[in-house]
Amino acid sequence: MLTAIVTVLLSFILSGIAGNYLLHGWQHRNWLEQQHLMHEEKEFAALQELFDEIASLAGRRHFRMFRLLSSARGTDLDLIRARLGEYDQAVISWNERLSALYAKLTMQIRWRNTQELEDIQATFVSLGHDLEAIAGDRLSGETVTGQRIRAASATLNALQGKIGNFNKHLLRFINKKRAAIYEDIKVTEDNLDRIPTWELFKALFKSGVQRNNVI
Repeated sequence: MLTAIVTVLLSFILSGIAGNYLLHGWQHRNWLEQQHLMHEEKEFAALQELFDEIASLAGRRHFRMFRLLSSARGTDLDLIRARLGEYDQAVISWNERLSALYAKLTMQIRWRNTQELEDIQATFVSLGHDLEAIAGDRLSGETVTGQRIRAASATLNALQGKIGNFNKHLLRFINKKRAAIYEDIKVTEDNLDRIPTWELFKALFKSGVQRNNVI
């Protein structure tokens, strides 16, 4: 009788110890997964922020160029002066951040994307000189030929294409990064609120994921 009681007590104690050990191991592994997910999400957020800043600054400078050229086609000299001032502010905002954008692109994304931005910058500079010269000639009363206007307009349109392609390349990279974050993450009740709905939907059709873990 005593032996049976001792056996039961020992079994209970050993089961408790083993259970606590397994529970601790599962909690630690889950904590590590959560930390990894949080780190990856921070990196993704930084990439998204970088894209938003570049797209905003480049779009603003390009649009101010377009408005400056448009005003140079007319006869309102006050409008040309105003548009020239707006363009100058866009150039300042862009140049203040350019070195940091180069560094972030190289470190966080790829060097070839930095090269793309350098090409865009070179076009910004050369076209900017042309537009400023056209505006200066208009303000001083000199004649600006239609050929100069058309040439600047063609370069402006080509620049828009460069910026659009650059944005698409960055978005494609960022979207791949976003998909990779959740590709190997085990879906549990603890991280359901952190995983995007589309990733949860795809998880329903993965054989390695239990359906009751994503509902």
